[in-house]
Amino acid sequence: MKTETRQKRIHYKRVVFTENKSHLQDLMKAVFQKKHVSQVCTAGNRKEVVNANDQSYRLINHYRATDGMFFGQMIYLEAGKAQGIVEIDDDATYYTVKNLTTDKLSHSDDKNAKKKMHREFIDSVLYFGVYKNHLVVMQSTSQRARELESHLNWLLRENTQSIPTDSAVILQDSPSKATYKKLEKKSARKIKLGTPIGSTATTALPAANSASTKLSSKNVRYAPTGAGSDILKTILGDSWKDTLNLEDTLDEANLRINLEISYDRKTSDAGQKLLDDVATSLRNIDPEDVRVELQGGGLLKGEDLKLSGPISVRMTGGAVDEGELYQSMRDWLMTKIDKEEIELSDES
Repeated sequence: MKTETRQKRIHYKRVVFTENKSHLQDLMKAVFQKKHVSQVCTAGNRKEVVNANDQSYRLINHYRATDGMFFGQMIYLEAGKAQGIVEIDDDATYYTVKNLTTDKLSHSDDKNAKKKMHREFIDSVLYFGVYKNHLVVMQSTSQRARELESHLNWLLRENTQSIPTDSAVILQDSPSKATYKKLEKKSARKIKLGTPIGSTATTALPAANSASTKLSSKNVRYAPTGAGSDILKTILGDSWKDTLNLEDTLDEANLRINLEISYDRKTSDAGQKLLDDVATSLRNIDPEDVRVELQGGGLLKGEDLKLSGPISVRMTGGAVDEGELYQSMRDWLMTKIDKEEIELSDES
């Protein structure tokens, strides 16, 4: 198989616990390493169901504690999902596309093993490493830091009761040292956040006593989703979508919310600090959707509020060399700490 080196981008997140003083690294080691007391020593016991309807779930699959850090591989699967494959025949009128199902792969000479084991296609893989309360993550297309944060909360709070029920894990963005210096010299004057309002289609089935059993476009309804929907829900309440009557435009995916937080001359110091905190804590928002205007001129873009960088990753047959990846993630993080781009405190 072909071996090649590719450039991948990793992102830094500062781990913050609410109502609890802990180190994520220590918690993860305690949960995964003490197999004689841990309830998650088997993979089946640490599966988080994401959607019961399509039987999708995620879990921290492979993990290791090495070189003073804890590393993990989070995978997302959808039970029974087929994988599309294409038969390449350049002399044909078109390529033939087929769906490969896992039942064609699930075979074993060991009948006892066959009863216990089955196979599923992996939808996506996310990799992360933790040093104390400092986390680096290599995201996938469908698994981002937001999904990792959600899973860590489920794992530590609900599944293992490792943190109190009133505590939460927050993976917070931390700007570079240069960005902090800009905000120290010039406070935030205006924060602009623009994000699309997504939608998902749902099909309403005909009533049981209906004479018609056919489905048409009239049966399709669109529900708003995403960060834009969440913002409007916070501002206008749960019924905002009914009040604004936007269903006819949701299917065109052309709606966007633009939120502006402006500085008022009468704003107190506490209010100004709030603006600065918001400017440096907009996690889970795409960088291109955030702009911060500074007092007296100057601009911070979304990428200025997030610390990230490229690393080289060796891949064989499209598969990541995890050992080399984890070493590269560690080297990148420790370099940032040594250069004081990431600040170590007593709590972190």
